[in-house]
Amino acid sequence: MIHRHSSKKLSQEILDDIDFNNVIYAEISPLGAMGNTGGVMLYIYRDSQMICYEANINEDEAAYTAFDKKITHNKDKFLPYYGGMGNYVFINKESTIKADDEKECFLFVDGQNKFQIDSSSLGVYMSVLELLK
Repeated sequence: MIHRHSSKKLSQEILDDIDFNNVIYAEISPLGAMGNTGGVMLYIYRDSQMICYEANINEDEAAYTAFDKKITHNKDKFLPYYGGMGNYVFINKESTIKADDEKECFLFVDGQNKFQIDSSSLGVYMSVLELLK
């Protein structure tokens, strides 16, 4: 069975409390990128639950800037991927991520549990998928 994630708004305060060892997948798209322009997405796996936090520079510049600094500070924990058209993806080195071509998403696998991870756009998913092959 594939579990969906819950979605929440990311703020600088929430970001300050996030342990980046629990970040499975993250995206950042600067202004001018295609798709999720000026957006960040952060998938956290904790207590057998997946939460997707999202923010946009136009709505919360402090959260966007804090995310950019924190992902850079923790870059050794992630494999970086260019998602195309200005989008950047970070996948935790310790995570098992698989592609689900039928649903056009990634799956995080933890034992028998599978959690759906949606990229910000189909183009990002396809770009990263090509790099994972």
